[in-house]
Amino acid sequence: MLAACSSAPIAVKLPETAAGETLETPNAPVQPVPLTWTPWRGTSGALRAWRATYAGARDIRLTLLEMPAPAKAFDAFQMWQTQAGMMAFYKGRFFGVAQSPNADMQTLNRFLLAIEAVLPPGDEFRR
Repeated sequence: MLAACSSAPIAVKLPETAAGETLETPNAPVQPVPLTWTPWRGTSGALRAWRATYAGARDIRLTLLEMPAPAKAFDAFQMWQTQAGMMAFYKGRFFGVAQSPNADMQTLNRFLLAIEAVLPPGDEFRR
């Protein structure tokens, strides 16, 4: 019974603006998750995904994955390998990646703080 409750979909609405960037793409989750949206180790079991483009001075693309359990999101985060122009985070059942070749790490960090703010409470970290 608890396992069934813990994997129930969570309502998520991405913010219209984040770190000075404006949401340009639809805000609806995709299910099943396309394989091309889960290229990072530990993300193949995602239940739903959001892919959004935020336009502005830096243009940031967000991939947000809802995992079956917080432990799965944490596992994906633990397997993350730092890459230039990218920052990953997890919060509760969510694992996400922000990508922008034009943004520094401070900008990506501010961007992800805005994304994390709309997600349900849970353990979190970003790098």
